[in-house]
Amino acid sequence: MPAVLPLLLRSEELGHDSGVLTQTTLVGSPRHAVTAAAYRASMAVLIGRGMYDVVEAARLVRMSPGTIESWVRPTKTRPALIEPELGDYFSFLDLVSLLVVAELRRRGVKPNDIARGVQYLGQEMGLERPLAHRDFATVGAAFWGRRWTDDLWVDVGRGGQMGLLGTFEQSLQPIEFDAQDMAALWRPIDRIWVNPEVQAGSPCIDRTRFETRQVLELVDGGTDPADIAWQFLLEYDDVLTARDWERSLTRAA
Repeated sequence: MPAVLPLLLRSEELGHDSGVLTQTTLVGSPRHAVTAAAYRASMAVLIGRGMYDVVEAARLVRMSPGTIESWVRPTKTRPALIEPELGDYFSFLDLVSLLVVAELRRRGVKPNDIARGVQYLGQEMGLERPLAHRDFATVGAAFWGRRWTDDLWVDVGRGGQMGLLGTFEQSLQPIEFDAQDMAALWRPIDRIWVNPEVQAGSPCIDRTRFETRQVLELVDGGTDPADIAWQFLLEYDDVLTARDWERSLTRAA
């Protein structure tokens, strides 16, 4: 897996000397120096993919960090439900996969069945992140996916048993997909988007780069929402929605 840790460098901690970027503090790794070329190569790995630590991923999925950590750890009876694509960090596709796992758990699907389903879908689709693909669905306590071979919907949590014809409504309607049918955009509520192409996937006011977290910080700091809207050329209702959504995430944590 390509190294991505150089991307975690803070700009003020980088020294420029003969094409070498000197790293004084690297999160989770001994200090070392990386060439500018290696840094750019590592940066290219993350462009458009989003990046979330376990705390932020848990906040967005509305689960505890401990729960998320339990999903990424294998047990004696099952493999990890999700393996972070970026080492200790989750990509946008990982985040969508976590949303699916969270929905499955809310519907009573057992972790072992989820693990079997992920393996089955991965083998059927040839994808590393099958839960972020358009062709999945959850119905009741079953875990459904559509087989490409015959367009049949099967209970993938039980190894493809109980085949059913037809289409099931996806439980995560706000997710939009790209030309390859992989998750490309998530709108958790109206006026808010999570776009891996924008602000490294941080939640923002829809169709802008203005982060919802920044809205709450400004409001909590005493700035009137109307002033935020005026200063940053935002819709007043967008500012209120961003504030309220961020507060709901805080309450759910």
